[in-house]
Formats: sequence, C-alpha cells, structure tokens
Amino acid sequence: MNIPEITSYEDQAIDAVVSVINRAKEKLGVRQTLKQLATSRDIYGSAAKVPLTGLKIPLAITSEQLIADTIEKKWRLTDIFKYSLKYKGTTKDECSQYFYFEAIFSQPTASYPIPQATASVFFRVEDKLIEPPETRGVPKASVYC
Repeated sequence: MNIPEITSYEDQAIDAVVSVINRAKEKLGVRQTLKQLATSRDIYGSAAKVPLTGLKIPLAITSEQLIADTIEKKWRLTDIFKYSLKYKGTTKDECSQYFYFEAIFSQPTASYPIPQATASVFFRVEDKLIEPPETRGVPKASVYC
C-alpha cells in the first residue's frame, strides 16, 4: 500500500511556484542543467516555519501583513519574483469566519517585461467563533495552490 508523504501547505505552495517557473523557463527557451533543476527548490524555498502568533484582530489586516512578511522574509521569493497580494473577501459559517487571499507571482525580465507566466497561491485564514476570544488562541492558516 502506497501512502503519499504528508507535506505542509507551505511546502506544497513553494513546490507549485517552482514547478510553474521551471516550466515557464522551459517554454521561453531558457535551458537549465539537471543540477539547476534539482537545486531550484532550495533556492526558492526556506526551511523556516511561519509562527502564526502575529495574527491579531483585525484578522483581515494582520493576516495580509503576515502573508506578505512570509513571502518576503521567510520564503525569500522577492529576490527572484515580483508578487501581488490581493484580499479576496471573507465568508462565515456557524462556527468559523474565513479570510481569503491570493498571491500572484511572476518573473518579468528585461527581454520580457510583461510576464509570460504567473503562479497563484491561495491563502485561507480561519478564525473559530465557537470559543471566546480569550481562550481561542492562534487562528489557523491554510495554503491552496
């Protein structure tokens, strides 16, 4: 029985961005060696985990700041990519409130100032409403590619 390895959403997001960028480079005719392909994940990714203790009320604003800091300082993707972070809205059910964000990554160059490919990473921050604010602790964050 083959059980797939469990990976964090952060790792899945970085893998998705790296995969799209490598495919875009291939389509643009940029040739990469096997070593460059193998190490591209190490260049774009970081082993650091993101503490969610910085999330406070209002969650829509502090979540956006946390995501931007993660992209810029933890993942260090802004050395290579340009990105745009958009607040997509909020939804609510009987026990939680959800905040949605989209980060759109691109890699414009001097020869191609308009990006030829983009990669989107979606974030969802869940604030559980069934516990009082004093005891509910840190909200959960999810990443979808």
